[in-house]
Amino acid sequence: METTELKERPRDLGGSMKTPNVQALAADEKKLTVEIMERYIRPEMNSDDMFSGDSSKEIPVIDMSRLLDEMSREEEASKLKHACEEWVNHGVAEKVIEEMKDNIKGFFSLPLEEREEVAQLPGDLEGYGQAFVHSEEQKLDWADILVLFTQPPHFRNFKHWPAQPPTFRDSLESYSSEVQKVAHCILDFMATNLGINREKISELLFESQTVRMNYYPPCANAHDKVVGLTPHSDAHDNKAIQDRGEIGEAKGLGGVYEDKKRASTRS
Repeated sequence: METTELKERPRDLGGSMKTPNVQALAADEKKLTVEIMERYIRPEMNSDDMFSGDSSKEIPVIDMSRLLDEMSREEEASKLKHACEEWVNHGVAEKVIEEMKDNIKGFFSLPLEEREEVAQLPGDLEGYGQAFVHSEEQKLDWADILVLFTQPPHFRNFKHWPAQPPTFRDSLESYSSEVQKVAHCILDFMATNLGINREKISELLFESQTVRMNYYPPCANAHDKVVGLTPHSDAHDNKAIQDRGEIGEAKGLGGVYEDKKRASTRS
């Protein structure tokens, strides 16, 4: 599917104020004063609000190879009408995924001073920091993020692309390109499911890809009262989620498709 390419990067995406570095806070409990933690603790939270259990019982697993097989295409494509948690046989080489994971781990293992070399600029979401923080009273996510424009290539601002680890940029280039291929394939079948001409849906979509990398450090003294990612709705038409697999190894690419309703994926 050919999509309409934007000549300029999207603007006015929300920006964010500078906030304390969560990874640094988690590394030094002496910094976790009552005043600091007040920004992160959500008193309204309880364990019943948290997603748990076997998500595979609620969200279908999509086999990309069956989508591409004429004999099984119709049956497998019907599952695209639902949110999906894990994609198998998605075509992205395991080596590409593992190298991306290793480079992300390497970046978040750098000293804070090196990570902040690619920090967000005032009013901009791209770079290292947090997202959509607009006031000193706002509750904060217990996470640090790195957001980068990756597609199309002329959207890339290499001032925000980490130079360390040395393989980070090449790894992200490969990962971004492979995930883009998967996205195009999925959109083709979504168009078929919706009964929309494939060329018509391409007119409605713009070719723009961002990659957001999240780091959720442990919170020893309030693990059940902080949130790594505030519940939200996205403007994306297609999202692929890759779990680094610290707790449970995630072999596939997770996708979330949102339209007023939300599907949870294993974090």
